[in-house]
Amino acid sequence: MSSKAERLHPGYIENLYRPVYELDAGNLNLIAAGIMLAVGGIELSVSTGLAFGAGANAIRRYAQAMPLLRKQLRLFKNKMNIVSPAQLRKMNKAIDTLNSRIEPGKGKIYLGEGFEWDSICAQRAYQILDLSADQQEISLPWLLRPYQWYWKKEARKLGGRTWIQGMGEEKRIMVNEECWYGHTMITGNVGTGKTTLQKLLSLGAIHMGHIVIVIDPKKDQSWRKSLKAEMKALGREDQFFEFDVSMPQTSVRINPVENYQRLTEVPDRIKNIFASTEHEDAFSNFGWQAVYQVVMALTYVGETLTLVKIYDGLMNGKFKLCERVLENYFAETIGSNWEVTRGGQLNSLKGSRQERLIAYYEGLVNAGEVDRHEVVTGIVQQVVHDQAHYSKMMAGLLPTFSNLCAEPLRSLLSPAANDDDLKVNFGNLLETGGVLYISSDAVGDMTTAGNISKLILGSIVSEAAKRYNYGHGQARNVSLFIDEAHSSINDPMVNLLATARGANFLLYIATQTVADLIAKSSPATAERILGLCNNYISMRVNDVTTKETVSSNFGETNIKSTTISSQSQSSSATGVTDYSSGYGERIEKSREATFPQELLGDLPKLQFIARLSDGRKIKGRLGVITEEAA
Repeated sequence: MSSKAERLHPGYIENLYRPVYELDAGNLNLIAAGIMLAVGGIELSVSTGLAFGAGANAIRRYAQAMPLLRKQLRLFKNKMNIVSPAQLRKMNKAIDTLNSRIEPGKGKIYLGEGFEWDSICAQRAYQILDLSADQQEISLPWLLRPYQWYWKKEARKLGGRTWIQGMGEEKRIMVNEECWYGHTMITGNVGTGKTTLQKLLSLGAIHMGHIVIVIDPKKDQSWRKSLKAEMKALGREDQFFEFDVSMPQTSVRINPVENYQRLTEVPDRIKNIFASTEHEDAFSNFGWQAVYQVVMALTYVGETLTLVKIYDGLMNGKFKLCERVLENYFAETIGSNWEVTRGGQLNSLKGSRQERLIAYYEGLVNAGEVDRHEVVTGIVQQVVHDQAHYSKMMAGLLPTFSNLCAEPLRSLLSPAANDDDLKVNFGNLLETGGVLYISSDAVGDMTTAGNISKLILGSIVSEAAKRYNYGHGQARNVSLFIDEAHSSINDPMVNLLATARGANFLLYIATQTVADLIAKSSPATAERILGLCNNYISMRVNDVTTKETVSSNFGETNIKSTTISSQSQSSSATGVTDYSSGYGERIEKSREATFPQELLGDLPKLQFIARLSDGRKIKGRLGVITEEAA
């Protein structure tokens, strides 16, 4: 029967790990051919004909043995899949993309070498799990054993169980651009290849002509250098921007409260750096209101919003800000020379200038001469509020603000007017294109790094919303990479996952485990984040929650097993010939995980499994990009 016919047979069970009997048969035929040639010589004779027949049969048997030998040898083989930048550009057709010869949305990204994991691979995996740890049951020919030992030694460098990648026939994995539109979740233990994967994907995004924004709290030097080198190789070095908390002297500046559609977005961003994504309380709501009042006041007097100005407006600077707001308001409602015409009335009041201005405003409102103004009333309320109560209610927000407004963050996040040449505006970046690499120095201070990421995400969300609300036409795709995403979880990130597809945003979310997402938010929020990502790629993971999540993405399949039963029976009460025995085999099917959970903890470094939105379920080896630019 053909291989296809064999698989359709209900009793068929593949056994790739049996002894290679075809090789033994070939050897016997070859020996027989040699003996017959020795007996009959090379002259034409019956023995010579038989010798040639045996030789031909030996060749046939060797041909039958080779596929099985290759599959068995593959179980012991693993090495790094090294790819140069020049090779990656060629595979991704980067030059064509940059010259607009590829239709938008039709580009492809190289992911690595691998195969689709299906029920056949699952059946093989369950079979080999029944073998010994070193697969002693697989006996390769002695000529191949030196290769087996060599590859075993090489495979130990990458750890894990080498044979997992041997379940299928490797080929190049190319993923269409359309596949990434559904967002991507990446999980994996430390040192297993998450950053290597993100580097590969971000370079691919550049090759497809995307705008690339990377939020990398740890500042992976290899990733940063690869992005910079690739932009240089493509003649776009001037479009590479780097925000680096640890290197403020060379870093670009970002104002995370500069871009907004509605003023309420600014207090929302600030609230999201210290409030839970699931719960609100009186303190966070009070902080939101205080920030909103200051933001309205700053905008009213014509100030460009920065974190430093908002912080100052929440502290002692609110008194001077209140004076400016009242002065502007009187100039608008009474006239520019109001102090000349109304100076006597103002000076007749008691107290400091600020107190007299407030009293005069309240008098005008009570007399019906002017209407109560939202901005003026808001800043006045903050100034006259009981300061002891104010300090208590702002105790959670002000220390965070103080940290974000201390050097070097003061210069980096609240750029001065003379820093325009160093400043990156997200609105402009999305218009002109380029790569922005953001390092928030999480190694030094994880909390502050998370706050920076959240603020920046809030600004990015605003630009995405602008595209979404007002149309984006031929706007370029934006690939946004968020490493250590559990430290950046807030409402903007979740909302971006939910709506950014309509604004041509493609998100790549990386974290070590699902438990990290739950710990930093809640089970419901973590579940929502996972549900919003159509692609799921995982390296090696050890915790049960992540294993269950990853394995469930592969579903279940029927796994065949053979049950063997034997029995014998005799009795001394009957004759010596009264003896019975029996033997039976039964093939059973059971529903099992298509990718066994236990294998997720045994994946070698730089190997992954992936469930993609194009329907493929892949087991592969990542392409490791060399750092030199070609």
